[in-house]
Amino acid sequence: NVAQICNLACTYCAAGGDGTYGSKTKVPDLDLTRAQLSKLLSLVPRGESFMITFLGGEPLVHPEIIRAIVRDARLLVAGRDVSLRFDIVTNGTLVTPELAEMLASMNANVTVSIDGAPEDNDRARITKGGRGSSAMILKGLSELTKVKSRLGSLIAGAVFGKHNLNVVEAWEFLSTLPFDSIKFDFAAEVGD
Repeated sequence: NVAQICNLACTYCAAGGDGTYGSKTKVPDLDLTRAQLSKLLSLVPRGESFMITFLGGEPLVHPEIIRAIVRDARLLVAGRDVSLRFDIVTNGTLVTPELAEMLASMNANVTVSIDGAPEDNDRARITKGGRGSSAMILKGLSELTKVKSRLGSLIAGAVFGKHNLNVVEAWEFLSTLPFDSIKFDFAAEVGD
């Protein structure tokens, strides 16, 4: 988890509405992360691959941490014939041309969290100010589309549950966007 905070306040967030899960730790300890990466990557045999997935909260709140981890991982496997793969799960609202370029330079597999058309997405994926996030997500998606040929993949990640059961409508909307694939998950609550 790159950031234990999020710029959204999704109504069904299982991480306390802010990505923290109640933790006081807001960012990872990079020295500890480097030590863990060094240990893990030293165990990867030549010719094999290793995947690092960046999560949050919202990982793009701290792109400098992502850059540092990618740089460190690449240095740790240099000359060892170990393939690195980078995945990120983001709400897409913070993607700028610069951040899209960073993700392209990583050949990242990018999953953008979006729950369907704006009328459905904006009921649950809201900003901390209470506004819907669809316009910001679609703007970020536009930036990712510009570098799509250099991304590993571009995936839509939708979450359904009591907050949104419009699965068919979500499919119809999301299939018009430039995603390579669409992943549906379900947020279950006690008693569901």
